[in-house]
Amino acid sequence: MIREDLMSLPWPLAVVEGALVTPDLAGPTGSAVWLMPSQEEQRARLEKRHPEGVHHGYLWGWQLIRTQLDAAPDATTIAVDNQTVSQTLAAVEGQFAERIAAGPTGGS
Repeated sequence: MIREDLMSLPWPLAVVEGALVTPDLAGPTGSAVWLMPSQEEQRARLEKRHPEGVHHGYLWGWQLIRTQLDAAPDATTIAVDNQTVSQTLAAVEGQFAERIAAGPTGGS
């Protein structure tokens, strides 16, 4: 259903976030970018959020996406270890600068 929702959007540009949006689900990867921490960074973030113990599903999800990205030669990733939100946003904007410039843009 997520893929159907994405494909039905009337806008040429959309930001979709979520662990369930895998490369296989997203389709052509030229229009997508994955923000990926290293496995070590992912584990450290999870341990900070879940000091009682990290559920294996979180790490399984990271590995699923990483495996699919590795198998997709045209998939784009941005490493987010030690990046601020501003740095990550700038990297995403840089990745899609041409598409953003082409619009459409809001106006009255």
